Amino acid sequence: AILPGAAFNRPANEFTARLATVNFDGAKALAKCETIPLDTPLPDSFTKTYCKETLDACKRIVKWLHD
Repeated sequence: AILPGAAFNRPANEFTARLATVNFDGAKALAKCETIPLDTPLPDSFTKTYCKETLDACKRIVKWLHD
C-alpha cells in the first residue's frame, strides 16, 4: 500500500509517501522469533531469511529513486 504524506500530516506541497510492504510469511517469522530470547536482538540474517522479497523490493525502490 502507498499513502500520500499529507495523510500523515506532512505538508501538501511536499513530495512524500508512506509505503507498507508485507510480502512475507508472518507465521514462519513469528515461529522463528519465538525461539529467540526477548532480550536478544534478531540477527541480521533474520530479515534476509524471512523477509527477503520485501527487502529486495525496498532495494529496487531505492535504486529506482537514485536512477
